[in-house]
Formats: sequence, C-alpha cells, structure tokens
Amino acid sequence: LFDAYKGWIIPEGTCEEEIWVKEDKSAHCDGVYYDPGGRSYEAPRGFRIAQRDKLTKTFIIERKAQNREPAQGVMREDGSLLIPTKYHDLQSIPTIPLWIGSKADAKIVSTLMKGKIPDIPKDEDYITVEVLDASGKVLRTFRAGKYPYVSGETYEYISGGERRAVNARTGTATEAPPQGDQDAGFHAYKDGSKYGVKDKNNNITVKAVYGYIFDLGGGLFAVADKPEYEANNQGVIDGTGKVIIPFKYCSIEPSSYPSPVSGPLVAGEYHRIDGMFGTRDYRLIDRAGRVISRHAYSQNIYFNSSGQAEVSLAGQGGNGVIDYTGKEIIPPIYDSVTDELDLERARRGVKSEVKTKPEEALYTVEQNNLYGLYDGTGKELLPIKYGWIDVYNSYAPKGYALLENEARKLRGLFELSSGLVIPPLYDRIEVLPEGFIGRLPEETGPYDQHKFVFLNRKGKEVHAGEYVAVDWDPEINMLSARADDGHKYAILDQRTYKPITAAIYKYIEPVPPVGFRTDTGNGEELLDLNLKPLRMGN
Repeated sequence: LFDAYKGWIIPEGTCEEEIWVKEDKSAHCDGVYYDPGGRSYEAPRGFRIAQRDKLTKTFIIERKAQNREPAQGVMREDGSLLIPTKYHDLQSIPTIPLWIGSKADAKIVSTLMKGKIPDIPKDEDYITVEVLDASGKVLRTFRAGKYPYVSGETYEYISGGERRAVNARTGTATEAPPQGDQDAGFHAYKDGSKYGVKDKNNNITVKAVYGYIFDLGGGLFAVADKPEYEANNQGVIDGTGKVIIPFKYCSIEPSSYPSPVSGPLVAGEYHRIDGMFGTRDYRLIDRAGRVISRHAYSQNIYFNSSGQAEVSLAGQGGNGVIDYTGKEIIPPIYDSVTDELDLERARRGVKSEVKTKPEEALYTVEQNNLYGLYDGTGKELLPIKYGWIDVYNSYAPKGYALLENEARKLRGLFELSSGLVIPPLYDRIEVLPEGFIGRLPEETGPYDQHKFVFLNRKGKEVHAGEYVAVDWDPEINMLSARADDGHKYAILDQRTYKPITAAIYKYIEPVPPVGFRTDTGNGEELLDLNLKPLRMGN
C-alpha cells in the first residue's frame, strides 16, 4: 500500500491476501492492522486481528486455524492480552467499555467440530456468557440459548426460551418488552407451554391456549394450536381473540413498510409436491384481513426504502414490482427485475430506516437477455433493447448508467438526472466536466488505431479534429491529446476541445495538486496548472 505523500504504508510484497483500506486510511491484511501512519499491530502467533475498537485502543483477535475450536480474545496495542482467547464469540460496547464473551458447552463444540449438527432440546441454555470490564475482570455470568446481540449500550439474549434485555451500564436484566406496538395495549404471555394475550394492565384477554404466538404489532398476533414445520395452521387474532385472518397459512410475518407495526402482513401457504418436498406461495394481507396482492408469489415479500418489493409469480416465474398496498408497479412478466437503488444503498451502508420516494427507485428489467430501466412509478426510462445496463457500479460514472449494445461490445451512457441518452457506439466513453469523450471501435488497416469523438453536454458531436489518443486527468482537471503515434501531446480546451498549446509534450504525468510532470525535449520538468515551470525543489 503506497501513499503518494508518505510513501510505503505497507511495504511491497508484505501481504498475500487483499488489502482492505478503511475511510480513516487504516488498512488490514493477513490479519495484521496498519494505522494511517504505517505502524503495524500483529496478534500473537496462530491468531489474527479481527476488529479494532478505537475508543478502547484494543483489538479483538481470533484463531487462524479453521480446523480447531474457535477462540477469540482482546489484545492491547502493546500486544499484551486484556482478555484471554477462550471465547467463541466476543462483542464490545466501547462507550462504557465492556465486552460480552460467550462460549458454548464442550459437548456442543465437540459435535460441531466433527461436522455434525448437535441435537439441542428446545429452550435449553447451552452457552455461558461473561460480561467483562475494561480491566478484563468478569462482572457477571449467565447462561443463554443463543449468542447475545449488542445494540448501543444494551444487549439481548435468549434464556429458557424467553428473550431478555440488559442495560449494560447498570447490569439490570429484565424480560425484554414484547415485540410489537405497545401503544396498542396488548402483549403476549406464556403459561406453561401455552401462550395467550394480556392487555396493558396485565389482564388476561385471551387465555393461554396456543402452542405458538408471534406479536405482529398493532395489537395483532399470529397464532397456531401447535408449532409445526410447513403446516398450514397459522392465523391472526387481535388482542381480544377475534380471528382476523383464518388458520390456513404456514407462516405470517409483519412487513417492514411503512413500519413493522403498521405495514401489511406477508402470509405463506405450503403446498406439498411429494412425500418430501413442497413449495410456498406468499400473499400480501392488510391488517383488516383482506388479501391485497393480485397474485400469489413464490418468494417472501421484502419492501425496500420506497415501500416496494421485487416479486416472482408462483408457478409461472414472471418477475415484477409491487408496492405495500399490493398495487403492481411493474407487471410480473419479465425474466428478472433488479432493485438498483437499494443495492447501492446497501453498498454505502445507508440505514434501511432512511426512506426514499418511489420516483427515486430504479429497476433494471430483463427480457430474453435484453435489458431496460424503469423508475418506481412504473415509468419506462430506457426501452428493453440493451445488452446490459449498469447502474451505480464502479464502471459507471457517478450519476450515470452504463449502457452496452446487444452484443455487449460497445458502450454508451444514460444520465439519471436529465434522461440524456448517449447511444452505445463506443468501446470506451468518459464523462468530462463539459461533455463526453467516446472512443470509436478499433479500425483495421496498415496501422490499427482508435479514433475519438467529442460530445457536448447535450450529447451532440463537436468537430474538433481527429486524435488517436486522448487522456483526461481528473486529478488535475486536464485534457490532452495527440494526433497520431508520431506526435506529441497538446493540451485541449474542455469546452471546444480545440488545442490551447502546441503538440510539444512527450507525456503528461499528473502531480496533484500542483500540476504535472512532462518533457518537451529539454529534459524532465514540472509545470503548474497554468503551464508555467516550477523548480523541482518546490
């Protein structure tokens, strides 16, 4: 890893694995952490650094070997161990600071290491959890049925089949509040092995007669006489016991839009094909019990930040998009549909709670190996005639979709904000501040060479002379070109694409931010952005 100003951060040939660079310019490779200044931190032999906590200036380390029992611990910056490497899972709460270390029972680990799935009785606690302070001292210990989940300064875990939440600062463990909308005034309760419903005053409104219950929020509950895999025995009741959705589904879950306690419900129905296998159909049902989706779909329904979901017809396979009211935005007739906006949000780590408008959503649709583009209102932005449409990818300039012709050999651009289409006529295309450069496909002849086309901001061709090489250096905002292989480079005006200097430069090597390095025939020199010489010492 080389920094243009500081030199080598990670010396050449150091890493066998890929180097991961974070936003703060720290780096990680081969289990070794490098700070922005190039200082390295390495775990003890046989271990690797898995994570760094900046606030506590510590590292969570883990055993390298995959064929041995997992082991995690905490290492200080000086290389000494703060927490011994004896845990299967470690999570930190750096603002306090605390660590939550978990270790499964030996019989469970032994079975897993043999490649087998352990038989764990329902509601059995098989994990020992320890809470450790900044000195590594164990503050408290408890048993759990799953590894704890940390959120902010609270951690949750399952114990005896019950979900519990703990304030990490006070250590106060209480039964976690029931899932759902507490303003509705109802919550589930357990009596022995059965479940019922109580109101906000803890009065029983539905006796504990169900073997399964799930709080859907808003005062609704998915229930069944007994929990059975792939059995169509689930329905929905309200807090008084009134049946809202009949007992005919194998799964009923809340959707995420507009919120888990107000959005429609997703109900799955199981259809057995033979003695072993079957399929599920999913429908969208509102909270009054009305089926609001026009079709049954073969996959679960997950809404994006615009309140829309990609769906596939059950038994037929056509793909489309619906919104949370069940309305078809893009009819389910395509070979595939891809939600481009939410894929990009996921890449950038945007939280799902941040909503977007339907018109901001973008979907590529595929039919017979050709692609088109629609927005979240169902408006066609690009017809289905392209060999590929690449939206929000590193190959596409920011704000543009990259287009390829049917043979996938030529490229063009689609500007997302204006709708400008530059047809895929070029084997390379670049976006400039004032327009575009397109490189025509290579011509065959005595001398194979490329020709370049200059386009203005409206996509219209600008006649500015023929060139066989054009270079755009965004770091120094400079456009240069040469007319043929025997000539030198000239600097071009970025509006007219006409030369503003003679073709005198053998090469142009950017040296941001000051200018560029070149040779005009009198030896190497450094020029500023106004083309004036600078002494190398400057």
